[in-house]
Amino acid sequence: MYHVNRFPFLMAEDKEVLAGGYRMSRVRKTKVYLYLVQVIMILAVIVFLITAEGGFSVKPFYLPINSFIYFLILMLLLFTVENFFFKALEMKFSRTPSSKYYTAKLSMRRSMIIIAIAALVILLLWLPPISQAIEDSLSDSGEVVGTKAFYNKDFLGLTTTDSITLSASGEAYVYVVAEQHYIAYADSIDQLRYFRINAQNYVVNPTTSFEFPQLDYGKYYFVLDERYSTTISAQYTIHQNLSPTFLSFVPLFALLFIVVNVGWLIYIAPQMKKFAEKAIYQ
Repeated sequence: MYHVNRFPFLMAEDKEVLAGGYRMSRVRKTKVYLYLVQVIMILAVIVFLITAEGGFSVKPFYLPINSFIYFLILMLLLFTVENFFFKALEMKFSRTPSSKYYTAKLSMRRSMIIIAIAALVILLLWLPPISQAIEDSLSDSGEVVGTKAFYNKDFLGLTTTDSITLSASGEAYVYVVAEQHYIAYADSIDQLRYFRINAQNYVVNPTTSFEFPQLDYGKYYFVLDERYSTTISAQYTIHQNLSPTFLSFVPLFALLFIVVNVGWLIYIAPQMKKFAEKAIYQ
């Protein structure tokens, strides 16, 4: 038995190139299929986590990203490692130094961008002056004339109200109440006042502040009780802070991204130098 050369006009080197191209195609198809399966799995797990937490709502729209962000980042880290594995296979099966060099160059550039972004995340979230400046920029100020509505969290749940400061030019009675109580007792302020969140800090003369409790996402109201107030308005400042779990884990994952990509750069740099010596184009 012997194999018939189906392409007698091809030189040995040409056949090797064809074989390499076939392997490259197999590697790329395998990568696409694997990523597709993983994306479907990620979406399924995210839906499960959101449902299990029970915080998601359409109106008002609220998607608590804290419930799945760590799983999502972990999967992105896995994608990064898998991408390095497939890049190594692509360079192995590429038959020309130029294509190997080009693949390595793009991969190194992508890794350096990821390292820069991860370092910036760590800088923003772990350095107290910068994180404090971010929280200060998230704070909201305004004026209460009659009533004023606000939300205690952003729609992704990454920031939450931790304290409120009230001030007035005279004496003002300001109640902070949840939406359901405001709707139920909007016509009876005598009843509404008993549902105030600021139980001890509702008299503003000239300023007062209180810690806002960790409540479910929703709409809340400032209500100025004009019967006892000597002023027709009051000023408020809503102090926001970043989620403690977000501050703790996201920089840690960013550090892992740096470690993984630095390891890849250490691995790929010598090979890229070797490919560059034989590459036709750079």
